[in-house]
Amino acid sequence: MKIVANTPSENTAGSLTEQLLDVNASTLFGRANELMTAWEMGDTDTYRKLCAPSVRMSIPAYGLDVSGFDAVWGVRQSLKPLDAGPLDIHAMDTHKLEGRTVVGLGSIISRMTGQFTQHSRVKFVFDETDCLVHYHQDIIWRASTSG
Repeated sequence: MKIVANTPSENTAGSLTEQLLDVNASTLFGRANELMTAWEMGDTDTYRKLCAPSVRMSIPAYGLDVSGFDAVWGVRQSLKPLDAGPLDIHAMDTHKLEGRTVVGLGSIISRMTGQFTQHSRVKFVFDETDCLVHYHQDIIWRASTSG
């Protein structure tokens, strides 16, 4: 996408810098959502395409800190075999951009009950080619697994 700067009298959408930041934010927000959907659906090819080969995943609540695509995707496969259908619904809300890091509220919603099962603060760190280099999750709340 090429952005052409207008003269100040014609530019009602903000400065060129603001326009470039909006495009960058939109791109990175879209990437974060694509990654969440690929994870949920077990879409290996899309997830691989959006990640740097040395991608890192850290989730302290689970004692998880792995690096490399195969190790990260191994976490996804351990949650549910890819041929067994999608995971529960993974959603992200309240995005903000901090440099090249998308920060948001990640939620998991049960496909069976429609109830929330987890809320987390999530961070997607992207490199200059818009590939994911680090996913970090701090769990805020998790539904009780006891009956």
